[in-house]
Amino acid sequence: MENSLVLSNGINENISVIERERDILKYSSLNLEEMEDKTKLYNALQKCDILLNDIKGQKINVTGVYIEKKKKAEIDEKTGEIIHNKETGEVTLKDAYRTILFDDEGKTYVTSSFGVFNSISQIIQIFGNPTKDNIIHVIVDEKETKNNKRKSLILRVNHDE
Repeated sequence: MENSLVLSNGINENISVIERERDILKYSSLNLEEMEDKTKLYNALQKCDILLNDIKGQKINVTGVYIEKKKKAEIDEKTGEIIHNKETGEVTLKDAYRTILFDDEGKTYVTSSFGVFNSISQIIQIFGNPTKDNIIHVIVDEKETKNNKRKSLILRVNHDE
């Protein structure tokens, strides 16, 4: 990817970034110089086949990944209203995540879970980019959050086969 930036951001020392502006991070392990991978990514950005939340406990043979981190308005869970800073009146922003996984059968999976974003970032750092030649076998799982109020989706690596 000639036009991509190389950025050290804690996810991977030499991660390729598609776009970084207005505090948006977009990364893909797909080869975006090939029309087939460009098409896969575009179509997945429009609509994915499966929500990760619907397949807890299932295995995915990951051959590609797209991750995105951006800022969005924070919403009060009780009232549904946008939260504003009391001193400045500005909208309070929080990080929002989107992770898309591509499998060896051509299916796509999506989630907005920070846990999966964090899991895939660690997987890339340890195992390298998932590709057709470097398939990463994962199981969709969940764990309790620090405050034990909710559970967060995560990915576990499973190379038992």
